[in-house]
Amino acid sequence: MGVPLDRVEEASIKKNTPDPELNKLAIHSSFGKVDCFFSHSWRDNGDLKWRAIQEFRDEFNALRHREPIVWIDKYCIDQTNIDENLKCLPMSLAGCKGLTIFLGETYLTRLWCLIGEAEQEAVG
Repeated sequence: MGVPLDRVEEASIKKNTPDPELNKLAIHSSFGKVDCFFSHSWRDNGDLKWRAIQEFRDEFNALRHREPIVWIDKYCIDQTNIDENLKCLPMSLAGCKGLTIFLGETYLTRLWCLIGEAEQEAVG
């Protein structure tokens, strides 16, 4: 799963609650075809995170002349079936070409973020 970054909505990044409708914007993607796994804390500053995402997008578009496909939990995890989807998290991470961490104030206090980092080290 991945989501073309032009489908990611500013309001969804700033909101720290799940929205099951966002999963409809994700697309199925072959293993290794998702450009980047985005790791972040939902509780971090949404304005700063949105600006950082747009910087990533601008740089990616300038280098590759196309829209990046990224893995973002809010879009790529079915929020109505989180437990089942979390079982696939290591494969989702391993299937991405890169990892970008949006390190905000609460990131290192979130177990999800720390586990994601441990998974990446184990895979990489």
